[in-house]
Amino acid sequence: MRVQRSTLASRTAVKNDLGAMPQNYQTHNIDLSQRLYEALLEMPSYDPPRRGFIRAGQYRVVDLVLEDGRKLEGILALDDTLLLAPDVETFTAEEIVEMTSTPPERHPDFTITDTESVRDRYSIEWMNAERLAMFGPEDHEDEQDWRSAPLDEAWDEAIRDDRSIYTFAGEIPACWHGPRLKTLSDAGFVVSVYRVSDEETITMTIRPRTIGVWSQLHCSPNGLTLCGLVELLDLPEETARYVFAASMPHYYGNGTFEDWVSAVRERGFSPDPEIDFIEVRPFADTRDDLTIEQYFGASAMTYPLQKDDPETGSKKGERINYALDSIDPATVARAAIRYSPELIIPATHKEQMAYFRGARRDWVVGGEIGPKPEMPIILRAKRNITVAELIGAVLSETARASTRLEPTIGR
Repeated sequence: MRVQRSTLASRTAVKNDLGAMPQNYQTHNIDLSQRLYEALLEMPSYDPPRRGFIRAGQYRVVDLVLEDGRKLEGILALDDTLLLAPDVETFTAEEIVEMTSTPPERHPDFTITDTESVRDRYSIEWMNAERLAMFGPEDHEDEQDWRSAPLDEAWDEAIRDDRSIYTFAGEIPACWHGPRLKTLSDAGFVVSVYRVSDEETITMTIRPRTIGVWSQLHCSPNGLTLCGLVELLDLPEETARYVFAASMPHYYGNGTFEDWVSAVRERGFSPDPEIDFIEVRPFADTRDDLTIEQYFGASAMTYPLQKDDPETGSKKGERINYALDSIDPATVARAAIRYSPELIIPATHKEQMAYFRGARRDWVVGGEIGPKPEMPIILRAKRNITVAELIGAVLSETARASTRLEPTIGR
């Protein structure tokens, strides 16, 4: 976070009009128990003047009664944490015997009037950074104009700014943080950047050719097809080798996507009328020693069936899941790539076999009457996917498109 610096550095703690607490202070915090947190969620919440970092983006203000008889008013609550001023003696959540919402007319002013008084030379503590982001100061008329300041005053500031600015060889405008990848599409990477020139967040679409942008993490494909992925992976050799190494650790060969890209292009496009989209999803296997192996897989999904399919046992309205490695990539080149984040970690092999020999067998022998018994699982959750993992899942299944992309010995 880039903190605005005030030239009026009065390092005195300023009392607000209500006199409830000083505005500039190093916070010390109380982490709430689950019981108190649930009670807090039932209290009125308020939108701050500015956007903060907490997930809810809101705050609450509470009055407390402690078991030693102390009464504290106008305490700021962010998420599951209470922020205390330095003149409040610390205590634990277990010492709180009563917590009520502070009426709006008694809310203290949580504005930080002087950022220098709550930070050291290089940083600001997390909760004051949160408070600064949410409550201000509102204006920066007194902020130092570093462009017109004497060189010896601006030098340190310029060095710090320079270390925080990214351009990735000119692929993006100068920004305060690396591009945040929002989604992948045939048009390229849809990213948001916080631009240095006007300190505005903008969204743009790029087709990155350098390593820097490709190192971004979690993504969701939205409008990306196999053809689009082919074009995205037509990269300069240095970048292709980097992305290949991150995406395809179990393949070797020339170490780039060149063979795969060329082969898919040569095959052209002849759509399969049954295939609707390519699905990528996370999977897991659980060994009897409770070792869990996670991986990603990709398959071709048909359109919803118009009638029951006796060969696969699929019912009307369901989709049939075809292995991609048995399908010519040309037939699914225009199919959208979708990601399903649901991750099911199954029970051990021993428990699964007990299910098939027991509840499942009894249900089948009994004429499949009543609801089908559920497969035993350890966990049902959701998992993010990185750009590299998405590429690896799709290419691992379509590698037959290039006979020169061979699996490593032992795999």
